[in-house]
Amino acid sequence: MSAATVLPVAGEIGGENLAVRLRGITRSFGRGESKVLALRGIDLDVRQGELMMLVGPSGCGKTTLISVIAAILDADAGDCRVLGHDLMAMRQSAKTTFRRGHIGFVFQSYNLLPSLTATENVAVPLLIRGHGRMAALTAARRVLGEVGLAGRRGGAARPAFRRPAAARRHRPGLGRRSGANRLRRADQRIGS
Repeated sequence: MSAATVLPVAGEIGGENLAVRLRGITRSFGRGESKVLALRGIDLDVRQGELMMLVGPSGCGKTTLISVIAAILDADAGDCRVLGHDLMAMRQSAKTTFRRGHIGFVFQSYNLLPSLTATENVAVPLLIRGHGRMAALTAARRVLGEVGLAGRRGGAARPAFRRPAAARRHRPGLGRRSGANRLRRADQRIGS
């Protein structure tokens, strides 16, 4: 299952309170006879503050669609506006800056750096954004407390629970999507 959570932000798209507006989005992979059309004319509106879940079988385009919305993949055609920004008109460097300031990721796998503590792992995105080390660590401790991992701050970066479902809900990676991020991307299968 894939899900995109949209948090309220200032701004409008086309006079409406939308975080995402897609019109006619297409995306393909490969060339010639091996070309696969992953997205075929997708139209989608996601209002600010709305919880959106994309559900479908493996290979139907969920991850591709979320990757286009998160400015990781470029659409082949169509109109893609996220938080008031026209992603189709943005250069890659601008998309990188946009993602850094507005998009957060919760991955199916942990994607934690094993040599860092949970607090240090959560602080990594803040350090990349230019925050000082002490400010980043302080914010990371606060976020870990918010997701119920205050006791794990100095420990190794591994799941806090033995049950996989609980580990997925409470792992330190959740803290990475915090801060200034306005759009969150989650890509996780049920029961995996």
